[in-house]
Amino acid sequence: MKKGRRFSALVRSPDKAAELESLGIRTTIADLDDPATLTGLPTAGAILFYFAPPPGGGHEDPRVRNFCAAIEPGAEPARMVYMSTSGVYGDCGDAIVTEETPAVPQTPRGKRRLHAETLFREWGEERKVP
Repeated sequence: MKKGRRFSALVRSPDKAAELESLGIRTTIADLDDPATLTGLPTAGAILFYFAPPPGGGHEDPRVRNFCAAIEPGAEPARMVYMSTSGVYGDCGDAIVTEETPAVPQTPRGKRRLHAETLFREWGEERKVP
């Protein structure tokens, strides 16, 4: 880890927390499926990378909704980066996909990821997060 940088991670299990803490990574134990556990997240001014997958069914991602709702006003991150999937664009064959390519997911997983992208974008616009 680069000197002067602090890292933290949200994990579900105490075992994973202990493993990461042994590497010098501060952890918060919480469950994105249980909003009551998502308190005191260390988000203020952070560069936040969201890697959690959506749940395995439906066309929405309630985990992202829960996460965004848990960020207290005044504790907004400096920047949020969401790891999505090219599946949000559907089957584009051999075509080049860019940010201007329309999102037309064809699978439930792609639809869940597009829903998460939309939630993060709307939340960021409301909170003025870059």
